[in-house]
Amino acid sequence: MKISSFFIKNINQFWYFIFVLVFLFQGSIFSAGAQEKNAIRGIVSDEYDIPIPGALVVIKGTTQNAVTNEQGNFSISTDQKLPLTVIASFVGLTTQEVVVYENQAFNITLTQSLNKLDELVVTASKKEESLSKVPITVETLSSSQLKQIPTASVYDAISTLKGVNTLNSSITFTVYNTRGFQDPTNLRFVQLVDGADNASPELGLPVANTIGPGELDVQSVELIPGASSALYGLNASNGLLNLITKDPFTYQGLSVSLKSGANNVNSPFKNKYKVDASPYNNIALRYAKALNDKFAFKVNLGYLKGQDWTSGDTNNYRDWNGFGMNKLYDPGYDGANIYGDDGGATNLQTLGGKPTYVSRTGYAESELTDYEVKLLHADATLVYKFNEKTKLSYTYRTGKVDNVFTRSNKLKLKDFLVQQHVLDFKSSNFTFRTYYNTEDAGDSYNIRFLADALNTSVKPSAQWNADFVAGFNAAFTGDESGREAAFQAARAAADNNRLIPGTLAFNQMAAEKKNDGDWTTGSKYIARGYLWHSEATYDFSPFTHDIADVLVGADYRYSRAESDGTFYPDTVGGDPVYLDKLGAFLQAGRDLTPKLRLVASVRGDKARALGWSLTERIGLIYSPNKRNNFRLSYQNGYRQPTFFEAAAYAKSGTGIGVGGLKPISEPVNIVGNSYTYPSVTKFVDAFKEDATKTIAATVPGLVPGIITSWVTSGQIPVADAQKPETIQRATTEAIAQATQGAYAQAFASTGSLLEVSDIDYLKPEQNQTIDFNYKGSFLRDKLYVDLNVYGTKYNNFIQTFTVVKPTGGVTNALTDAQKIVTNQFVGYQTKSNVSGAVYVYGASLGVDYNFFKKYVVSGNFNYITLDWGDTSEAALSNGFNTPEFNFNLSVANPNAYKNIGFKVLYKWTAETKWSTDFSRGEVPFFQTVDAQVSYRIPKYFVTLALGGTNLFNKYYTQFVGGPSIGGFYYGSIVFDGLLTR
Repeated sequence: MKISSFFIKNINQFWYFIFVLVFLFQGSIFSAGAQEKNAIRGIVSDEYDIPIPGALVVIKGTTQNAVTNEQGNFSISTDQKLPLTVIASFVGLTTQEVVVYENQAFNITLTQSLNKLDELVVTASKKEESLSKVPITVETLSSSQLKQIPTASVYDAISTLKGVNTLNSSITFTVYNTRGFQDPTNLRFVQLVDGADNASPELGLPVANTIGPGELDVQSVELIPGASSALYGLNASNGLLNLITKDPFTYQGLSVSLKSGANNVNSPFKNKYKVDASPYNNIALRYAKALNDKFAFKVNLGYLKGQDWTSGDTNNYRDWNGFGMNKLYDPGYDGANIYGDDGGATNLQTLGGKPTYVSRTGYAESELTDYEVKLLHADATLVYKFNEKTKLSYTYRTGKVDNVFTRSNKLKLKDFLVQQHVLDFKSSNFTFRTYYNTEDAGDSYNIRFLADALNTSVKPSAQWNADFVAGFNAAFTGDESGREAAFQAARAAADNNRLIPGTLAFNQMAAEKKNDGDWTTGSKYIARGYLWHSEATYDFSPFTHDIADVLVGADYRYSRAESDGTFYPDTVGGDPVYLDKLGAFLQAGRDLTPKLRLVASVRGDKARALGWSLTERIGLIYSPNKRNNFRLSYQNGYRQPTFFEAAAYAKSGTGIGVGGLKPISEPVNIVGNSYTYPSVTKFVDAFKEDATKTIAATVPGLVPGIITSWVTSGQIPVADAQKPETIQRATTEAIAQATQGAYAQAFASTGSLLEVSDIDYLKPEQNQTIDFNYKGSFLRDKLYVDLNVYGTKYNNFIQTFTVVKPTGGVTNALTDAQKIVTNQFVGYQTKSNVSGAVYVYGASLGVDYNFFKKYVVSGNFNYITLDWGDTSEAALSNGFNTPEFNFNLSVANPNAYKNIGFKVLYKWTAETKWSTDFSRGEVPFFQTVDAQVSYRIPKYFVTLALGGTNLFNKYYTQFVGGPSIGGFYYGSIVFDGLLTR
């Protein structure tokens, strides 16, 4: 039985298992508590006697803990005997230990400290350890820090971390990137929630926050920039994010958040696309309860509704005919965010003696889709504690989203549903986790293919091209000053029955095509994905500590996708496409001296059709004292191709997207049997120039002879020989006569520019990184510095390659050149590996300074550059797409005056050269100012906030063809810690 079928058919039994589990333990759940307990209670405040909400208080040597409420109060019920020691901590403050001798309330005072070296993280080595001992770079954010950052959501706040870049293809869709090679999908970056991957099985990345944690449930954020494949396996090659949620035993009660605001204020497309200021509402609810010290549960609900940013840039970035970006009369016009006009690169016509690219009339993105965004998500967790160090939990997450997603084309995700089931067992040494993700694309559709389908529904492209040429010939007199008018006349003739946006006919046809799953005639996006992952780790350190701290682990992943033949070589009811992999790792760490620690790990992975991959990591950590820490590490990472990269087979009106794996790519026979797209472009440009010059030089000599022949044959009287209309008609005839010879000459002189592609079948991508890190605390922990310098070498870098295969395959340059010019070819986009090495170098510096009382100024400065080595950048579809410089500066105080806090954040990003499967061009630099003011009312457990991002409303784009992002202004109210008893 197939794995996914087993899970689907037995999901009810799975829920039954959870119910039985709870029932079996109900005796202990409701009878516990008969033993006499001690009540450890008190208040945590800062050095100015201001209560600290959200501080963690733990009984030393146990996992028993509590979090202070809005008044700074805490209470822990324990059967531990007095005296005992409690540890109180809060980010940005010192950690304090207090010995408790009796059951009386007491105070704990925490003082300001920016030293983060004792901060505990779990993501670096899959177990808890301090930042001073981790073998790789880890960036962190706490829940209290997240509350201060002015953003539309928690996920946008991650962009403030050192070394992080973000892209927003939607107001609900934030994509993270570290250390280069940005794009709106970034498949080299992995996102986890409590260690479980929350990616869509088919898309290969999280879809908005469909199965992410609720905003009120995020306890902390841990981010690893660069590779983490040594422990996490294939795909964790360029960054990993782990969102850690709140324990329902520790964080109990009801929390409710309402954030309302507006975006699209004074949009630059207000008149063009009727974009007005749009309301935004985001509601979140969390409830957690420990029924006793054995059993607890939590529930999160969230609903977001708003209007997305508009993608209104229509510049003609590709400029096939050299007329300039904004020349709307260009017959080959291919505007950003205009769809249906993408065929110009494959459609060369001879117009008035000049080979010219011609594209159909497209539709603007706003004419093809709506910008309404909606996100409904929920999760529930049951936790059972066998003892203090052993627990079992089950989590169910689900979400449904409507928004715009950018891949190689833009997709309108509509009722896109993602679900996840997670079963997690943890003890002091052993961890086992298994989870199952599913997705269903619902009523989603491909925006570009919708435009293509609308165009071809009224007139096939071949007929449209013929009408365009006929219309041009009828309007063009041979006078170059009239060429532009002839282009306009030709387009009007070809578009004579075009569907007009907003009309009943357009709307009815669009609705039909959105529901048609054949991408040669429709646009429906059909995707059903399934991912099953299981992993286990065991910490042998208690037994091997005298030699080394040893951690071992293994995992298995199976995933499959179904598209009903839409963009995979599967069929309705037929065999799905699937991938699987198996991996295992070993990590060992040893203190060589009290100040010097060595950590090394090795991992092996076996992926279907890709062979074995071996990953290593070694880190040397030197801590001369509690305020200084040095680390030098080496690691490598691998990236396994996603479903679409490995196994796609998608036909469209202008070409075929084909996966790079041999079983998929071999049948289309493009390896060694196709030409590189850059060489085809170079050839066509040279051919156009050569043929145009030859025709221009030949025509004047032919005109007199043609007129003479007409006079001699009696077609015209002698008196008409020099009339303008006769000369114009003779010129047209001369162009026709000259063209054949000029083309033959141009084929012979330029055909050698064609280069046979050297693409091969797809292999995993590999990178190797050397990373140096220094962390230091100065001025009595008032100043904290964090510096990273790194270099990465990529081998077998996965890229999109566009190739051209002439009808019948590659034969000889002259024959194939003729086929290409006469449109006898098929264009393919496929994934393969760059043959040479690619190098990335960078540095990041983070600084925090507590200059007065609780006022902290922070900044991070990031530099990154790329060396393509021996690789020709022109041969690649996907560029580096990463700004060379960016920095953030902020000043904040969580309690500046009587529970009033604030944060002001300035962000600057340099200009970026942009190239992806979707778009190419230049992204200008941009800068924003964000700010938030908050007011806490501890008595009522309420926090009020007013804020905004991009306060000055200077619209900018993060990538070519992306949405134009303006100011977002909001107010929020949060009730936290209600119903705790």
